[in-house]
Amino acid sequence: MVDELNKDYIRLAWVKGMPTKDIMVRHVLKNAFVPMIAYIPASVLLTTGGPLLVERFFSVPGMGPLLTDAIGRYDTSVVQALQNFMKKKSAAVMAFVFFAVVVFTFIATAIGKYQYTELRTRLMEKFTSPNSEYWFGTDNLGRD
Repeated sequence: MVDELNKDYIRLAWVKGMPTKDIMVRHVLKNAFVPMIAYIPASVLLTTGGPLLVERFFSVPGMGPLLTDAIGRYDTSVVQALQNFMKKKSAAVMAFVFFAVVVFTFIATAIGKYQYTELRTRLMEKFTSPNSEYWFGTDNLGRD
């Protein structure tokens, strides 16, 4: 998103006097989220599939064992109960909060200072003495 803000057409829109809200919605967000569309299905799958596996593995009572048992027994009453649950306003609010957390996770990842791969390679640089790149040296994680 930060990279998108530095593009020439965004500067041109500001110079022309376009309101900041319109610039952010029409240009920046629209173009910044295009690369992240590929990661949304995987994150939803991991966010919902992970708890199902953990609940099943550690025998924690919750929606995971209920759902997997219902699928295994072809239990349509559970499916109907979940459908009725989704009709309620509280379920809609919970779904909105869930998707907001997923979207904010992508935003935080996009504007984060360090990439995950960069952090892994920086571990090789831990406890370096002060030099021209790291003025005060690095700590046990390779950070400044």
